[in-house]
Amino acid sequence: MKSGRAALALGGLAATLIATGCMVGPKDRKPDVPLTPAFKEPLPDGWKQAAPSDGQIRGKWWEMYNDPQLNALEEQVAICNQNVLVALAQYQEAKAAVRVARAGLFPTATAGPSITHTSSGARSANTGSSAGSGERTIYSFPLDVSWEADIWGRIRRGVNAATAQA
Repeated sequence: MKSGRAALALGGLAATLIATGCMVGPKDRKPDVPLTPAFKEPLPDGWKQAAPSDGQIRGKWWEMYNDPQLNALEEQVAICNQNVLVALAQYQEAKAAVRVARAGLFPTATAGPSITHTSSGARSANTGSSAGSGERTIYSFPLDVSWEADIWGRIRRGVNAATAQA
């Protein structure tokens, strides 16, 4: 009777040690940083405080100069600006990386269908007909489904990392 209790206590202790040894780390959060309302030094001579102009033209700001040559150059640059295309490609790549990381949360199914047609038999040399020929068609549709349970948070942490990197 005592050995049963000892085994139960030992098993409970082992389960507790295993469970605490595999715990996922703390959730990351941004540290609180105090912000000062203004700089401690006075502004240098000739400098002034920023004054946003909400009434100004937004978007195509160069149109306020009324210069047709500048407008034409800006339209030409907007069409073939390689920096914008590179930034767009990097953005799409980052979104794809997040989708790839998130795919680990869902089941995976694979299939490999095949059809095999066989015929066997000996052909007669004189008549050209086959005696005892047999034809077989084998249809195969193997299906494999797998899923990994994200118990310890490995996949979720990977998704969070990919999202942060994006």
